[in-house]
Amino acid sequence: MADVSPRMMFARGTPARDTAWRSPGRPATPESLQSAQSVTSGSGVTEVRTLGALTLREFRLVNPYSQRLVESAPICGRPTFVLRLQLEGASQYVQYGRTARLAPGDFTLCDGARPADITVHGGAHIISIEIPDNLLRKHIPCPERVVAIGLRSDRGAPHLLFSLLAGVWQELDGVTEPDSVAERLAASVLQLLAAAYADVARLRPDQFSVTAAQRLRILNYIEANLNDTELTPSRIATACRITARYLHHLFKDQKVTVSRYILQRRLEESAAALVSPSQGGASVTAIALDHGFNSPTHFGRVFRSRYGMTPRDYRRSGGG
Repeated sequence: MADVSPRMMFARGTPARDTAWRSPGRPATPESLQSAQSVTSGSGVTEVRTLGALTLREFRLVNPYSQRLVESAPICGRPTFVLRLQLEGASQYVQYGRTARLAPGDFTLCDGARPADITVHGGAHIISIEIPDNLLRKHIPCPERVVAIGLRSDRGAPHLLFSLLAGVWQELDGVTEPDSVAERLAASVLQLLAAAYADVARLRPDQFSVTAAQRLRILNYIEANLNDTELTPSRIATACRITARYLHHLFKDQKVTVSRYILQRRLEESAAALVSPSQGGASVTAIALDHGFNSPTHFGRVFRSRYGMTPRDYRRSGGG
């Protein structure tokens, strides 16, 4: 692929877009692959589009902008990480004690539910991609390890990721595809994001402690065994060769207990399955059992406590 500036990629798309994603003559409808709205604010015009479970936003800021984000409430009511791509201008993100300074062609990952300092210089053009926490952890089990680490999109996986998002952004403007296509494109974005950050720990060992590595191993084990009804803190501790007491100590930063974290992740996966087109033929009971719940009654009770409605009502509403 010939070298193309970030600005030009978003202005005209990429060759792959023209051959693989174009759907000429098809009317634009607000399905899961794309929906757009323009929101005019004092800082510019924001375009909002969706790709499966991902939400993409475009920001054009005329004036300098600085904000201290101290509110820990999740974006859109759910834990979310935000991938920020710098097309023009410059910006800076400070989070988790790290600083990412972005120039055109750079990107970084931010935790949307944690305090952060954000500074954007005038004339900036930014694309942000909001990624649900549970979805991102399938590809990067411990995303906190790579938050606020800026990457250049000049080669390898970072370049492929930037190019893919450039083409996707263009195609979301007036093109509709089936849900399955949107989900596959979103999966490709997440796979490339994971590949882009795969070598960060090796290249910057000073940023990662032994504790972070142990926590990553634990989260990996939980994700791999999430649907096992026998998954317990004691079993996790044994599998990871640590004491149960130390396991609970490692989870202090998660602000939830180990058992609560497992329940939270099971509920998130169950909620996603309830509204997934591929699970349309599965009963609520089957989904509960498939996601590590022994009792449909218990599942219904904890699900309602978390989402404010029964699993059946959640499914009928399309996810609330």
